[in-house]
Amino acid sequence: MRVSRGIGFAAVAAMVAAAPAQMHRVAKKDNVTRAIGVYEWTGDDIKKPLASRLVPVSLFVDGDYQDAGLYLARPVPLALSTDVVYELQDSGEPKGLLDLDFARNLKPDAAVSSVYDQGWMGYGKWQPLPVDKPKPPQKVVLESTDKDDSRPKLGRKDKDKKDKSNSKDSKDSKNGKDKDQSGVTGVGDDPSDDADRPTLKKRTEKEKRDAIKNDTANVQTLGDLNDDPDRPKIMRGKPAKLAEAPQLSGMPANLHQIVAVSDAASREIHDFTYRFRDPSEKTEIQAKLEKVAMSLVAPSPTATPAPIKTGGVSRSTGARSKLKAAPVTETPAVKLADEKFSAFELSYNSAPVFVLEAHTSGEGGAPVKYVTVVAQNDSFGEPQVAVKTVTDAIHMDTTPRMHLVGVVDAEASNRASLVMELRGEQARSFAMYRVIGGQATKFFETGATQ
Repeated sequence: MRVSRGIGFAAVAAMVAAAPAQMHRVAKKDNVTRAIGVYEWTGDDIKKPLASRLVPVSLFVDGDYQDAGLYLARPVPLALSTDVVYELQDSGEPKGLLDLDFARNLKPDAAVSSVYDQGWMGYGKWQPLPVDKPKPPQKVVLESTDKDDSRPKLGRKDKDKKDKSNSKDSKDSKNGKDKDQSGVTGVGDDPSDDADRPTLKKRTEKEKRDAIKNDTANVQTLGDLNDDPDRPKIMRGKPAKLAEAPQLSGMPANLHQIVAVSDAASREIHDFTYRFRDPSEKTEIQAKLEKVAMSLVAPSPTATPAPIKTGGVSRSTGARSKLKAAPVTETPAVKLADEKFSAFELSYNSAPVFVLEAHTSGEGGAPVKYVTVVAQNDSFGEPQVAVKTVTDAIHMDTTPRMHLVGVVDAEASNRASLVMELRGEQARSFAMYRVIGGQATKFFETGATQ
């Protein structure tokens, strides 16, 4: 009996000892800190904008959304800190970098050019995407295995003594025996090194040095006053890196917009563009959305006038009265202008989402109407309307104009959302929408800027 107990205890002990070996470590959840903004610029080339600015939108931190223009504003918001780098994306595809130099808190005034200029804005320079340099081939070093003691030796230091001295020095430095550091006082912790403070993508020290090196070549010298070749020349002005970037103000007609993303972690590229099977599919779906848009901007039917009664004869005579139909006025067909049709696949293997934007031509003195239609295919491949809105200049304060900026993965979850500009007559905001199952849900909106 004692033998069986001993075997049982031994088996239990063996299982307990083997338990830690069978346990697996659960990977730490990725703490995503991701800032989203809208980069606006004027000009024909994004690489050389005439003027530009970054409008902060959202900041996803600790699993929740914050207003990027307000979060940790001490006084500058975290999303607009100097040296923060944004990646400019078109449907998830990177198109360049925006290197922030400074930020400003704008205050509205009575000037017409300052309409929509309110709150924090960021300013910086466009930078090309980094190119990975090919690694040079590794050199193969052949170590000699010849240990012939009969070969003549040159005067060299004993390797063993050198190794011993190096190990001794390392031990002394670890034990704090370095005489040169005996009187040094430790520096206090840097707030930027706080582990709890969220971080965004910033320039490395090498990138800073390269940027200053490249910009130094753009510094111009002051011309000679008397063309004396021996006259000393003085560098005037400041390097282009320190000069303020052209600042965009107001809402010019040639305004361009693109989504900007800043994330401390490097993530794989996810293209959210939907590829049509053939041109006929695109034409068919676009025509269906145009039909919805036309019904929204069509003028309201006028009241039909009452029919005109003619040949009034008393009923007692038995004669029938005749009704003359009123003339029918044909409503002129509405024409759409500046159509913009976009198609996206907001997540892997999801139903495509389509967005149509347009406005009426305003012919015949009719007010210009702005229309936006968002739809998603159902299980039968038919687009189901998720959002439809129409407005004009008179009603923009109550029903803002909805303009698509682009799509963005705001949570680093490989699921994109629509980024919409909601523009009123004197103010605007930016909102993000999820489109799932043919329904659109607005889950975030910034404060209005005037």
